[in-house]
Amino acid sequence: MSELSEIQPENKSKKLLPLFIVIGLAAIAFLFLSLSKESHLFSRLLISKDVLFSRPTFETSNGSEKESSTNGEESSIFHLEATQDGQTPFSLLNKKAEIKYDQYDFGVFVTGINGKASTNEYYWALYINGEYAQEASDKIILNIGDQVEWRFEELKVFE
Repeated sequence: MSELSEIQPENKSKKLLPLFIVIGLAAIAFLFLSLSKESHLFSRLLISKDVLFSRPTFETSNGSEKESSTNGEESSIFHLEATQDGQTPFSLLNKKAEIKYDQYDFGVFVTGINGKASTNEYYWALYINGEYAQEASDKIILNIGDQVEWRFEELKVFE
């Protein structure tokens, strides 16, 4: 009887092994797809470098700014408009505001505008003509009249 009870658990674990392998491969595939350069998750995970733990005050600048607060959450928008073909969102911002940024192989990632820096909970998101940018701010080529918004948004890793 003791030999039979020892054999049964081994057979169960052998039957479950393919299931665990399939689940593991699916999880790895999901992780790689989530971290692709096209993904919002990829760009939002980048702010973990040099994250500050306090929220500095927000100063005014030459650009058009709006601040509002709803339900205790911070919100800011820094609005710019392209005046020439060939400008980049980064070059426009650099002319109108004091900025902090990190340089990566794929381009620059803005971490602060006029003293308001990314935190554990908020970051500077870039929108071009109302659409979330899919490239680094120094790689996007603008046309005259393109609307550029830098929004201080809450970090939401899983959308």
